[in-house]
Amino acid sequence: MRMEVQGERQGLGKRQVGWAGDPVEALGEEVMGRVMELLDARSVARCTAVSRAWRGVAADDRLWAPMCAELMAGKAHIPRLTLIRTGSKLSTYSMAIMDGKRSRITKEDLCDHAWEYHFTISDGCMGSGIMTTVSVYLASSDVVASNGTQGELMHASSWWQLKAAPEYWRNLDPSWKHTGPPMRRYFHPDGYHSADPHDAVWGGHECTYTVITSFVGDGRIREHYVRINRWPPLKVSRKDDWSWELSNHLYRYNSIPDADKKGCTGPLFPVW
Repeated sequence: MRMEVQGERQGLGKRQVGWAGDPVEALGEEVMGRVMELLDARSVARCTAVSRAWRGVAADDRLWAPMCAELMAGKAHIPRLTLIRTGSKLSTYSMAIMDGKRSRITKEDLCDHAWEYHFTISDGCMGSGIMTTVSVYLASSDVVASNGTQGELMHASSWWQLKAAPEYWRNLDPSWKHTGPPMRRYFHPDGYHSADPHDAVWGGHECTYTVITSFVGDGRIREHYVRINRWPPLKVSRKDDWSWELSNHLYRYNSIPDADKKGCTGPLFPVW
């Protein structure tokens, strides 16, 4: 009886060893590839670390090409670094994910998009407090033209006194009054900043921009913003569709695809 039990145990042990074999060897690469097609991208990426055989299946471009297409579907910003031909689809997917989480904007990002311009909605716009604030600003400004456009307000630093954009500016914005599409702004490689013709808020003034980034001792970013002339800094943020937003307490810029520029956007090489 003891020998039979031992035999059963030995047989069970053998069966356990058989089931513990490598599924790639047991099922074949094609079947394992079909199985991995049912997994999410994170799980497939983890499979590449199991063994050399698993990596051969999990890193296959045929597996990652549709994942890359699914990842970038509906995205407002398709990273230019995905154009690098020497990398695998797995590396393209990884770099695209990292770039989509990037909060540091570059000149390429600014210039590759058109930007919708919106006034920031705040509590000050709804009450009488905004008019008092505007009166303080107008009294302190040395030069204000009769039509009150942005280009003719000579002392931009005085805008720090405002809680929100003046009502007469907001009334010049067709999207604010729901009578037309949002106004648009454009960044140029030479540092110039422009708007569409006949933009009443823009006023046709000369305008330049600068991307400001400062670091602390260990390389972490301390401050990062975009500065246009002497207007208040624009904080940089990202959205779920990988688009950009630049904003302050007066107005905001939202990136949209530029109809005159085809292809991907942003820097060619990673910037973290």
